[in-house]
Amino acid sequence: MERDKIYYCSTEGYCGDFIPFYWDGVYHLYHISGGGWKHITTTDFVHFTDLGMSINGTDDETAQDKNVFTGCVTEHDGVFHMFYCGHNDKLVPVEAAMHATSTDLHNWTKDPDFCIKPDGQLYSLGAFRDSFVFYNEDVGEYWMLVTGATTENRSKRWATAALVASKDFKNWELRDPIYKPYMYDSHECPDMFKMGNKWYLVFSEYTRWWETKYRVSDSPYGPWEIPANDTFDGRTMYAAKTVSNGERRFIVGWLCHKVEGNDKTKYMWGGHLLVHEIVQAPDGTLNVKPISEVLNAFTKPVAIAAGDSFGGNWKCENGKYIGESEGFSTLKLGTAGEDVLYKAKIKIKPGTLSAGLVFRASYPVFDKWCMLKIEQKRGRIYFDSFFKFFDDVFFDEVRPITVPEDNVYDLKIITSGSIFSVYVNDEVALSGRSYSFRDGDFGLFTENGSAEFYDISVLGSGI
Repeated sequence: MERDKIYYCSTEGYCGDFIPFYWDGVYHLYHISGGGWKHITTTDFVHFTDLGMSINGTDDETAQDKNVFTGCVTEHDGVFHMFYCGHNDKLVPVEAAMHATSTDLHNWTKDPDFCIKPDGQLYSLGAFRDSFVFYNEDVGEYWMLVTGATTENRSKRWATAALVASKDFKNWELRDPIYKPYMYDSHECPDMFKMGNKWYLVFSEYTRWWETKYRVSDSPYGPWEIPANDTFDGRTMYAAKTVSNGERRFIVGWLCHKVEGNDKTKYMWGGHLLVHEIVQAPDGTLNVKPISEVLNAFTKPVAIAAGDSFGGNWKCENGKYIGESEGFSTLKLGTAGEDVLYKAKIKIKPGTLSAGLVFRASYPVFDKWCMLKIEQKRGRIYFDSFFKFFDDVFFDEVRPITVPEDNVYDLKIITSGSIFSVYVNDEVALSGRSYSFRDGDFGLFTENGSAEFYDISVLGSGI
């Protein structure tokens, strides 16, 4: 696919910190690239229009906004407002919340009189970025959440979700943080929204791994509950914020790339656009599912037929493929390209170690392969590849899952270029990279047990 399809990437080869805003049927996805905020739009998260640079920093070495970093966009009284981070490491404080206005969402006029800084008492002078502004109907105020830090000397545990509030959208005051758990080095790119009767606080942290997390509460002030599964994707999705059109809500972040585009290197800052749709579960926790418009972009059927196999036994009955093995066993079903949607339902026999799909593989030698493993005994999904046999990949691509009562898993895998995104039961997503293996054979596998595979389809891109 071209870079303006589904997994968008800027001409610089990376995107960072997407700032999503919905207006009049269009999603405006600002992002950090090329020294400022670039601007793209979409109506379906499949096709994108690139509008280029929207706002950037200055050559003035004394300016607070020498560098322009992450923030938000909102509308108030018929005017669009951008709140962004002005960063200058030669100043104290280094960061401040700044402001610009626009009438067309692309051309912005900076407000020279607006600059909210940390006070050095409630909040540290070292961190004050990623402003997120919204109207809190529950308290009748405009709230600005900021990536802040406590002034307490608690190494790598000073992160706060700082709060700045206003009654009139003009005069702002620092308030006590709404979340200060002494758990992380930073709560980056905060976001907050209400869905039903629950409040959700979203932030990203890099203390141990890159992860976008969320918390849930009955009140915008907390206390904030940590769900058992408190992330939207794996450790490759970062700086994700949400956007809603009033009926649906999406989580919008970036899928980090690896150093030099090499499977054997570590993940690094910046990457491609990555978006999932958010679903609220009955218990108030948040799940994610693939975007229907993205699934509908795959329209070209790929032939499926049983082929090479090794290990264990395979049979086909009434449209179901049934595999059994003491160790690992796999069955080839076909060959596909880079941009593919794989779909299958898998019923895993209790006691089975794992089962799932193989893709971008080479049968019968099997000297290259990727696979998505549903490890039912361990309650998780796991991305595995040939490289993980011998090389240090720095962390595992793994997510916890809920084991269904009927042991049936609805699995979807989208691949595009080096990217893959996995979805299980419209509940869990897991995304990552496979640079070395871009196309090839696909099939099924079982590991130490038995599974039934049915409703299998493979579709190539129609865009």
